[in-house]
Amino acid sequence: MNKAYDGRETEARLENIKAQLDAVIEQRDALAAWKHEAMRELTALQQVTHGLAHGGDMCWDYSRDAKAVMDREPVTSLARRDARVKAEALEDFADCYDFENEIEEHVLRHVREASEAHRQQAESEA
Repeated sequence: MNKAYDGRETEARLENIKAQLDAVIEQRDALAAWKHEAMRELTALQQVTHGLAHGGDMCWDYSRDAKAVMDREPVTSLARRDARVKAEALEDFADCYDFENEIEEHVLRHVREASEAHRQQAESEA
């Protein structure tokens, strides 16, 4: 294969990965903002249902259910997800790059080590 073609293809793949990562970050931020607003509203509703239940106008189950939702921990953390995404992006880059000299081999080794470090971080966040 032509070196120039390989380089352009690698750059195109890297740009695609960057675009996907940017889109995922934007979606994550939007979800975090949505969750924040939903929790704020749920807190207000929980306070109202608690007051109504305390006054005998509503069953206590509604207030307890709302509180249980508010106290729920996320299944996975954003840090775990971010570490996994970074590891996958580095792995994708390393997989599509063929080194041609010792310097490139050395750099690629560091890319793979960074990928492994992010992978371990993702697993330790579980």
